[in-house]
Amino acid sequence: MKKKSMLRLVLGSYGNMALAMVLCLIVVVSVSVFPIPKFLLSLLMLLLVLPLYTALLYSPVWTEGDRNRNMVQFGHLEKDIYRGVKIGAFLIIPYVIEDVFLTLSWAKVIPNIFPIYKLLNAHIWPILEWINPLGDGVVNASDMSLIGLIICWLLALYPMLVTTVAYILGYKGISISEKLIYKNKPHKKRRY
Repeated sequence: MKKKSMLRLVLGSYGNMALAMVLCLIVVVSVSVFPIPKFLLSLLMLLLVLPLYTALLYSPVWTEGDRNRNMVQFGHLEKDIYRGVKIGAFLIIPYVIEDVFLTLSWAKVIPNIFPIYKLLNAHIWPILEWINPLGDGVVNASDMSLIGLIICWLLALYPMLVTTVAYILGYKGISISEKLIYKNKPHKKRRY
């Protein structure tokens, strides 16, 4: 069993992230046609897209953590519990670049990019709707509050959080899906 290179893991995670973005965008566009109040619509979107995005990033990194635990046990690899953080650090690069452009747009240095920003961040689309609601028909980055801009910067760290947790749980052999699917029922005590 060979160790996967960091480049291969990062590229695979970028692929999963791109797939997640496309699927989240499809979900957001599909759900937005429902005739329900805007707040409930945003909540429904969030409940659909965030788990979808998280699962597509989480699963391969968890598997890598599990594989690496096995390789460390047999002496084929040195322990590196921060591998998930390293993968996440590479994954947030596009989001940091997007946030730099959003900040420049917010400061009115460049034209409005908020609609493009929303498309590229479909997994947090509902949150973006809450922090910068549609005013006069055009959503501008310059209309967003400073707190909204800070929230956008903090949300850029979400992939790193997912990959860090996934790798650590995989390394420790803790499977959330098994915990959810295979619930141990308490056994009745038998009296003899």
